[in-house]
Amino acid sequence: MLAKFRQANVQSNRTVSAIRSFLAWWFSELKGVVREGFSKTGADPNLLMLDLAEKKIWFSGDDEKRDIGSWSSISTAKNLATTLIHLLRGRQPAKLAICHDNFMEAQVTVPVVARNNLEAFLTFELDRYFPIAPEELVTCFEYIGESEDKSEIEVSLIACRRSELTFAQELASNMKCELKYLCRSLEKLHYGNLVGEQKNQGRASFGALKTVATLLLIAFSVGIFQQKTASEKLRLADQFDRQQSSVVRLQAAVQEIQNRLGWIDALHRDYPVFLTNLDGIIGSLGPEGEVQYIVWDQKTVEWRGRTKDTAAMIARLVEASSLSSIEYLSPVQSLDAGPLESFHLQAAMNLVAEEPQ
Repeated sequence: MLAKFRQANVQSNRTVSAIRSFLAWWFSELKGVVREGFSKTGADPNLLMLDLAEKKIWFSGDDEKRDIGSWSSISTAKNLATTLIHLLRGRQPAKLAICHDNFMEAQVTVPVVARNNLEAFLTFELDRYFPIAPEELVTCFEYIGESEDKSEIEVSLIACRRSELTFAQELASNMKCELKYLCRSLEKLHYGNLVGEQKNQGRASFGALKTVATLLLIAFSVGIFQQKTASEKLRLADQFDRQQSSVVRLQAAVQEIQNRLGWIDALHRDYPVFLTNLDGIIGSLGPEGEVQYIVWDQKTVEWRGRTKDTAAMIARLVEASSLSSIEYLSPVQSLDAGPLESFHLQAAMNLVAEEPQ
């Protein structure tokens, strides 16, 4: 009887051992399939994603997103950790990550002279790129490259709200998991600014040194900016002088055109009167007289010539024309070659008044 019991017990142990071996093999194969599936999709089953903007959580390998609720301050991080563990149905994440949507990014171009002081230069102008106070941000940057003309540097500037990042650090600490930074090389560039309370020692002295260095770099950047501004002012002043000279030349040309237009208008208006006076001048000379030259200057007429009797010529001219105020520009001279006299006269033209416009 005892021998039969021992034999049955041995067979039972063998059966249990075989079942255990099968289950161990099955679970190992199942884990391999699960790992392979996660490796193909790029998901991590132990990575908990946190969206601080929409207040949602989800595992990297799951499609389901769970609402967290709301929190008012960092003091609720511990209570939220307990709530999250309950929402996760007992699953304990190994890593906690802030999703990409909680980071802000701006493509920035800076002068090539700021290559060695990029962080100070970008910090100095941080309010230009993000609508948030600079002291409320944690930032990092990635160097992209230079422009084609080698005059500017292209940089990708990344920022996150300091309060949200601190909240995530507190939450990861209370959940006893690692905080993972998914925003490119944020962890590598600014890990010293993003770690938790374990970095508090020595931070005060380092912060003071960093402040002094930042101020020096800002002063250097401001000096470069002022130098560039001064050269730009000189260039603009020279350009303004050239434009002003061009304006003066254009104004002179316009004035000349206006003068010529006025002369043309006067010529068109007074030309019939001049022709009448010209006929009177020629007719008063007599058969032996001649005109050597005649000049019409809008309101006056000047002419030189020869005639037999200058006084008689003037009397005839007054009757036959509208000339007045006839005066001698030079004395009348008798010519030795004949009975003619040489004269040089000037008279005023009685023009017709302009009609009102």
